[in-house]
Amino acid sequence: EALAIMIGCTFLILAISSIGLSEAWCPTNFIALGTQCYFFSDIKEPWHEALGVCEGLGDFLDMEVSLAVMDVGPDSEKQNKLLLSTILDNNNNYWLGGHAEEGSREFKWDDGRLIDPTYSYWYHEDPTDIGNCVSVNITPGGITRAYLYSTDCSASLNVVCQTTPPDLIPKPDCPSFFKDVGGYCMVFSKYLGAEKMTWDDARSFCRQLGVSGTVDLAVLGIKGEQDQKVLSEILATGEDSTWLGVRKESGNSSMFWIDGRPVDPTAYYWYHSEDPNLGDNAARAGAHTSNGHTTIKLHRASHASSLHFVCQLY
Repeated sequence: EALAIMIGCTFLILAISSIGLSEAWCPTNFIALGTQCYFFSDIKEPWHEALGVCEGLGDFLDMEVSLAVMDVGPDSEKQNKLLLSTILDNNNNYWLGGHAEEGSREFKWDDGRLIDPTYSYWYHEDPTDIGNCVSVNITPGGITRAYLYSTDCSASLNVVCQTTPPDLIPKPDCPSFFKDVGGYCMVFSKYLGAEKMTWDDARSFCRQLGVSGTVDLAVLGIKGEQDQKVLSEILATGEDSTWLGVRKESGNSSMFWIDGRPVDPTAYYWYHSEDPNLGDNAARAGAHTSNGHTTIKLHRASHASSLHFVCQLY
C-alpha cells in the first residue's frame, strides 16, 4: 500500500515538476474555482491510496492538500456547483474526502463535518450499503449530472485534491500574548506563569483576561484541521495534563463542549475506546500525554484536579 502511494505521488510530481505558487494564488497545474484550488488527476486509485496521493502532493508543496470536500468557503453553494460542474465537464468519476467507518452509515467529510443523509447532492437513495467512501459519479440519462455516491473504497477512481490559497487563509488578529493556532487565538496558562488550577478556576481565569472579545477555555471539533494543531501545541508544553472546555454535570447523560455542542465519543482524540458520556457523576476533560510525551489524547478527569489549561478568544 505504501509503495502504491509512493508510485502515485511520483507520477504526480513528474507531471507537475514545475510546481510552485503561481501569481493567481493557486499552485501551478491547480485550477482556481471560487475560493479554493483543485488538482484533477488522471491517475485512478482506491480511496485510501487517493488520500495518500493528495497528502504526498501537500508534502511536496509544503502546504495542506487533501481530497476535495464540499460545503466550504463563504458561499458554499456556489463552491459546490463550481466543483460539480467541472467534474461534469471532465466526464470522470472522482473520489472526495468523505467516508463512513466500517459498520457505520454515518458519513463525514474528512474535516469532521457530518454529511446529512438527506443532502440534496446524494444520488436518489444514496448513501446505500454498497460502500463506505464518497465519490462524485457522472450519471447518464435524460439529464447528465454529477451526484454523490457511497462507493466501495477499493474501487479505482480519479483523484481530485483541494487546497486553500495561502493568501486567502484568514489570519486572526490575536492579542499580543495570544498565539495563532490553526486560525484561532489561544493562550497557554503555563506560558503566562499562571498556577495550575481546578477546571472551574481555570475557566474563571480565562474569562477575566483583559482583552477585547469573549475568552473561555479552548474547545476542539469546530474545524477538523485545527484539532491536531491544538493538541500538538499542548504536547509541546511538556505538561502531563491540560484542561480544555468540556464538561459533564451530575445526572446528565452526555458530555458537552462549553459552546453547547455535544462531544463526539468516536472522535480520534479520545483515549482508546473511552466513552466520555459514561456514568452519572460530574466530570471535566482535558488533554493527557503518554508514551514519553509523544502521544496526546483526551481523558475525563475530576473537576477538582489542578492542571494547566488553554484559553481561547471566541
